[in-house]
Parts: sequence; structure tokens; C-alpha cells
Amino acid sequence: MELILYCGDLECIGVLYTLDLIAPVKAFKGYEDPRAPGCRLADKTIVIIVQNTISYVIKIGMVHDIQGPYPPINTSPNGD
Repeated sequence: MELILYCGDLECIGVLYTLDLIAPVKAFKGYEDPRAPGCRLADKTIVIIVQNTISYVIKIGMVHDIQGPYPPINTSPNGD
């Protein structure tokens, strides 16, 4: 495994340190997640660029909750 993407609702920041033992982790805050020192968790969105070869680049966008005008995607703190 080369990269772990975690999309919020950790409840415990220590999970990130455990996952780091397996592979690098990119994560961002969910509703209930505690504040982490430094920039351990992104606040809203994150874009990860993965380049496997020189022939192509993969961009992965991650978001915990979309509150934009288009398209509306309604979510609640409990995930409903």
C-alpha cells in the first residue's frame, strides 16, 4: 500500500499515527474530529496528485461535506 486516504470522522487523532505505520496518510476533519496540532488534518477539502509514471497524472479530490450551490449533496453530522 502506498497511500491511505481518510475522509473524516476519526473521533481520535491517534488513528492517523497508527495508519502512518502502514503507509502515508492524507486526511481531513469530520464534524466531530478534534483539532490536531499543525496541519495534520485539512479543514474542508484536499486534492492529492498521484503520479505513477511520466505518462499520466491522477488527481484525487476528497471532501467530507459539500455545501456548495451545485450540486447540492445533503449530509448530516451522523452521516444520514
